[in-house]
Amino acid sequence: MGGPLKILVMGRSERRRNEIADTLAASLGAVRFAETEIKANIVRNLDDSRLDAIERARRIGWLCDQVTKAGHPVVADGLFDTPEERDAFGEACAVWTDEDGVPVIRGSCEGNARAGVLRERLEEILRRIQPAG
Repeated sequence: MGGPLKILVMGRSERRRNEIADTLAASLGAVRFAETEIKANIVRNLDDSRLDAIERARRIGWLCDQVTKAGHPVVADGLFDTPEERDAFGEACAVWTDEDGVPVIRGSCEGNARAGVLRERLEEILRRIQPAG
């Protein structure tokens, strides 16, 4: 199954997540969804409870799915710190930022015929934006 890539950038540092997601989106010509903007404009009726976090993840994942169905790659970011949130978001290539802000690719990007090429491209992009140190 080929098709556009759905990428989820996760981690505790909002600044670092945004930097990585913005760079990936620009490099891949992808549509970009930032969790903070989604919270402010699309899911304002949800709070920060665990159940609402799962519902927010599901809605963001659904938006991303609509973009990929239209033939475009998409990058979303958010905390997504529980398995339930990640499951609700749906299948995606995951880029996790660790405590030091270092991006690590997780997940296999399976289901995409170009997974190997896409993984290499992601790794190249992420190497360019590694924090100094």
